[in-house]
Amino acid sequence: MAKTLLKIGGVAVLVLIARVIFVGWQISHPSEQNLVMPVGLVGMGTPEGQDRLARSTAKADYDNLHAHFKTQIYGSYCGVASSVAALNALGLGPVDQKSFLSEKTESIKATRWVMLS
Repeated sequence: MAKTLLKIGGVAVLVLIARVIFVGWQISHPSEQNLVMPVGLVGMGTPEGQDRLARSTAKADYDNLHAHFKTQIYGSYCGVASSVAALNALGLGPVDQKSFLSEKTESIKATRWVMLS
């Protein structure tokens, strides 16, 4: 009986270790995501979005920012995508979402924590 429980416990530990390794690999090797516009939001490329832009009084920098905007490549990259667009619009690039986080930014926030955000 004790040997059987020991074997079951050993298998359970091995399964747990394999799962931790698998999850760690998934986090460190994320795949790009094709994100869909959430229900209730209006895309700028739609007729309603264009109408709203035409009526807006807060659009002085829109054209320059829009020229550099790219959809975030990961669900957690909202801040990264926005920062990249702003830096490139200001002429401080070129930079893209894959090169934005680097050894220099690790001391501010580790890439793994951005990916998990």
